[in-house]
Amino acid sequence: MKFSRFNIVARTENGNCLLSNSVTGAVCLISNEKYKTVKSSLNCNEDNEELQLLIRDLRKGGFIIDDEIDEASRVKYLANYDAYKGDHLNLIILPTEQCNFRCAYCYESFEKGEMSEEIRKRIKQLVEKKAPLLKRLSVGWFGGEPLMAYDTIMDLSHAFLETKKTFGLQYDSHITTNGYLLDRKMMLQLLSVDIRRIQVTIDGFREEHDRRRKLTHGGETFDVLATNIKTAKELDEKFQFTVRVNFDNDNVNGVPQLLDLLKEIFKEDRRFGVFFRPIGNFGGINGEINKLNLASREDNIPIQLTLEEQALARGLKVNEGFKAPSLQSYLCYAAQPNSFVVGSDGSLYKCTVYFNNDVNKIGYVDKEGNLKTNLGKMAQWVGYKGDEDPVCKRCSLLPSCYAAACPAARLMSKTRPCPMKVSEVKEGLRFLYNSYHDNGKEVKYDVSE
Repeated sequence: MKFSRFNIVARTENGNCLLSNSVTGAVCLISNEKYKTVKSSLNCNEDNEELQLLIRDLRKGGFIIDDEIDEASRVKYLANYDAYKGDHLNLIILPTEQCNFRCAYCYESFEKGEMSEEIRKRIKQLVEKKAPLLKRLSVGWFGGEPLMAYDTIMDLSHAFLETKKTFGLQYDSHITTNGYLLDRKMMLQLLSVDIRRIQVTIDGFREEHDRRRKLTHGGETFDVLATNIKTAKELDEKFQFTVRVNFDNDNVNGVPQLLDLLKEIFKEDRRFGVFFRPIGNFGGINGEINKLNLASREDNIPIQLTLEEQALARGLKVNEGFKAPSLQSYLCYAAQPNSFVVGSDGSLYKCTVYFNNDVNKIGYVDKEGNLKTNLGKMAQWVGYKGDEDPVCKRCSLLPSCYAAACPAARLMSKTRPCPMKVSEVKEGLRFLYNSYHDNGKEVKYDVSE
């Protein structure tokens, strides 16, 4: 037996070991003394019942494996098997590429309008042709602001639901919206076509949010979003509603005030949650991104963990917060061969960010509903990349990302797309430990209360 090469070992304040395995996602706490004993006794056949029970439990979690297992080959096999079995289709659809907001950090150019009836027809044919081979169809609505093309969403959703019924597919649908048009009537219409996961962005409290996320004519948006969330809270339907909070160095200190408001609105309703992400510079069209005080890569994780801690302290649910790494947990949708972004004109992309970069435009949906893709471009985006980068190949986080956490980073900026550093994962593990154990906490970033 041997310890897995994909173990991450973090230390608590009292020196005990937090073990995490990036294949299984298992996490365990073990005293430093027992950890040393296991390491020195793995192949000694000691007749110690307590030790053998401990080794048995560590094997269940994948921390200890048989000597003959080639872990790198196993991870590569799992990556290829899951990616190319072809029973899942993920479509991120842009019903329009126009928007009623002009956010400071937006990277989109708003050159195209609403999807035509002809393109809708092609997408319906695409799904119908693929359906006999599918087990699951996932649809995401993106933009632009997708709710500006409400008719397109409803038309396509009705068609997808009919296909689901005909072929017995698993079907899920979600929408990323700025939330300005998400009143009671709109919310009920989305739910009526099984769009049950909704994400709305609010960037801090009123003043900071309104400075960053304003209407095209400059109008404020915070109060409308707050009202729409309150209205959604009054519904009895089943759904998952996530408030995304993008942060930088300037708005972060106002986030606790926003969390207080959300606590008051949500009132422990577990349909609602929050999650936090740093603002990134993806090339804003109006130069406003250069006026923001972006946090550094080194500060992003400590800030995010602190905000998650403050949300949890208020009884809020944190969606997409830090979780121990596991198989594919950091893998980008763009790296998956059965995932496509469909533009409002029928163009196919892999990524929802770099629409104006030719590397990202990999094809189109033709008149018969076929995916016409450039295989050379596709190959750059998809699949296991662990053999292409010697640093990734040695990394203990490789099973969680396949070296493809962000294919765009390699293609656009020629940088290694590490979702998290091992040191940041260790910090996250200590955060999880402190969240579940009342043994004190260390605040690594000053976020005012």
